[in-house]
Amino acid sequence: MIIFIAGATASGKTALATILAKQLNTSIVSADSMQIYKGMDIGTAKETDEILGVRQYCVDMISPKENFTVVDYRNVAEKAIIDIESQNKTPIVVGGTGYYISSLMFEMSFGFGTNKSSDIRMDIEQQYNNNGIDALYSELERLDPDSANKIHKNNTRRVMRALEIVKTTGIPYSKQDPTDKYIRDDILLYILSSSNRAKRNDRISSRVEYMFQRGLQGEVESLISSGVEFDMQSMHGIGYKEWQGYFNGKSSLDDVKDLIKKNTRSYAKRQDTWFNNKYEIAKFIDVEDQNDLTIDKIVQEISNYNIK
Repeated sequence: MIIFIAGATASGKTALATILAKQLNTSIVSADSMQIYKGMDIGTAKETDEILGVRQYCVDMISPKENFTVVDYRNVAEKAIIDIESQNKTPIVVGGTGYYISSLMFEMSFGFGTNKSSDIRMDIEQQYNNNGIDALYSELERLDPDSANKIHKNNTRRVMRALEIVKTTGIPYSKQDPTDKYIRDDILLYILSSSNRAKRNDRISSRVEYMFQRGLQGEVESLISSGVEFDMQSMHGIGYKEWQGYFNGKSSLDDVKDLIKKNTRSYAKRQDTWFNNKYEIAKFIDVEDQNDLTIDKIVQEISNYNIK
C-alpha cells in the first residue's frame, strides 16, 4: 500500500504526514517541485529530517542552477518508494505539486519520459503556474478545438494532458481519446481542503510573515550571490520570483511580501481546482474540522484497508 497526502499550500500536509509517519514508523516522499532544490529552504517551508523526526526522500536533491522535470521526479520518487517498501514499510507521499502526484499514480503514455515530452510538460506546468488555466485553455481551443469542446476549463489535469499530447505527438487528444489508469490498486489518497477560505488566507499571510522573520531576504541574496539567476527554473517558484523587482530597485520589501501573499493565494486556488477534479479515489479532509484531522481515525482506516 502507498499513502498520498495532497492539497493546497498552507493546508497542513507535512504536519499531518509527519504525525502519520511516526505512527506507522515509516518515511515521507516529498511531492513538492521546489523542495528538491538545495539552499531553497525558507521560501519552500522546508524542514530538516531532524526537526520533523522522520526521514524525507526527494528533498535537497539538486542545485538551483539545474532544471528538473516531472519525469526526473517520477524516476527518483519511484526508487524512494521501492526503498521504503523493501524495509516492509508503507510509503507516504506528501505534497502539493499535482503533476508529481499524478506521475506516481497513473500510467502515462504518449512519449512520457522522452526529452521532448518532458520539455513540453515542463513548459505547460510553468505556463499554468504563471498564468493559470485560462491561457492554457485558450491554447487548447486553438490546437484541438474538439477536445476543448469536450473538456471543461476547470478540469485542469485534462486540459494540460490534452495540450501535452497534441504538442508531443502532433495528433489531437480528441483523436486518441486516451485514459489514465492507476499504476497500482493499493493507493490511499487523502486531500486536505479548507471550508473557510478566509482562514486559509490568514494562514498563508502568517506563513509568509514567518518566512521573512526567518530570513527569506538573506536566503535569496545568498542564492543570487552564488550565481543563481531569476530566469532559471528554480527562481520561477513563488517566494523567489517576486524578488526580481526588489533587486532591480523597482519594488520595496513590503511590495515583495504582498506579492508573495497574493501569488500564494492564487496558487492555492489553482491547487484546489486540480485536486478537486482529478482523483475519484480521494478522501477529502477538511482542515477546519478537527474531527476530520484525527490521526487515530486515519490510522484505523489504513488498518482496515490492510485487512481487506
